[in-house]
Amino acid sequence: MAQGSLGGMTMTLDPHVIATLRKMFAEGATPSRLIQYIADYYGDAPEWTRYVQHYFWAAFSVVVLDMENQPADWQPDVRNSMRLNTDVLHEMVGRVHHWREQVRPMDAAGQIWFDELTIAPDELSLVDNIKPELHPHLCNSWLAMKQPARDCVRQALVNAQAYYEKTQILARLVEQLQQQVIDLERQAVVAAEQNHNT
Repeated sequence: MAQGSLGGMTMTLDPHVIATLRKMFAEGATPSRLIQYIADYYGDAPEWTRYVQHYFWAAFSVVVLDMENQPADWQPDVRNSMRLNTDVLHEMVGRVHHWREQVRPMDAAGQIWFDELTIAPDELSLVDNIKPELHPHLCNSWLAMKQPARDCVRQALVNAQAYYEKTQILARLVEQLQQQVIDLERQAVVAAEQNHNT
C-alpha cells in the first residue's frame, strides 16, 4: 500500500488502484468514469470522496476540488461531469509528464491517445506563455493601450488558448472512443459469423 498525502491529510492508497486508473485513462476513460471506479472500489467507506482527491493526486498530479467535502451519497450530475470532463481532463493531460512513464503504450506505434498534444501543465504556465505584445495584430498598438485594456486582451488570449487546448484533448478522446466502437463492431461481426458457422 502507498501513502497519499494531500492538504495535510494522509490516506493509505492501493498501488493497484493507481495503476488501474492510469490504464483506464489511457484507454479513454473520462474523469467522471474514474471517479465512479473509485466510488465502486470504496463504496462502503463513508470517506470515499476523499479517496477521489488522493487518488487523482497520486495517479495524475491533479486536485479535484469538486470532491472536497462532498457527502458519501454524492452522485455526479451532468453539470459536474461536464466540468470534470473538460477542466480536470485538461489538467490531467497537461500534467502527463508527471506520470506518463508509468503507462504502457496502447497501440502498435507505442502511442496513447493524448501523446503528442502540446498542453500547458498548469494555468500559470498557460498565462506565462501568452505574449500579446508579440502578436502580429497587436504589436503596433500594444504600447498605446492602457493597462486595463492590456489585461483584458491578455485574459481573452489566455481563455482562447485554454479552450483551444481543451478542444484538442476532446477531439483526440473522441477519436479514441470512436476507435473502440469500431473495434467492438468488428468483434461483434466476427462473433456473429462464428455463431452462424457453428
